[in-house]
Amino acid sequence: SVSEFHLRPFLLMNSIWYVIFWMSISCGMILFNKAVLSQFDFPYPMFLTTWHMLLATVITQILSKYTDMLPGVKENKVDHLCIKESILPVSLFFAISLVLSNKSYIYLSVSFIQMLKAMTPVAVLFLSY
Repeated sequence: SVSEFHLRPFLLMNSIWYVIFWMSISCGMILFNKAVLSQFDFPYPMFLTTWHMLLATVITQILSKYTDMLPGVKENKVDHLCIKESILPVSLFFAISLVLSNKSYIYLSVSFIQMLKAMTPVAVLFLSY
């Protein structure tokens, strides 16, 4: 339709903005974690991960209550079974991944860690067969 045609540039620019914002925040977090764990001599990656997860939980709760960014929550599509079978396992592995990733910043350089992260899709491909 005509309105859909006129909306495409807006959606494209909106998507590009979100990607740039996400990449900037991600790079900032990587450099922040490296600085905290190695330069400031704070050898507690699990505490740092717990703080990150707590902040993410608070922000997610605020977004779910005051915005329309999480429609599944407002429509009650997330029940206890969904949490137990879908969300909890992913959250557990994500938290373990964050702890180990933060721990690696104590011993490795940021550039080497990013190179290893770039190999993740290859490892997933090989492990999936």
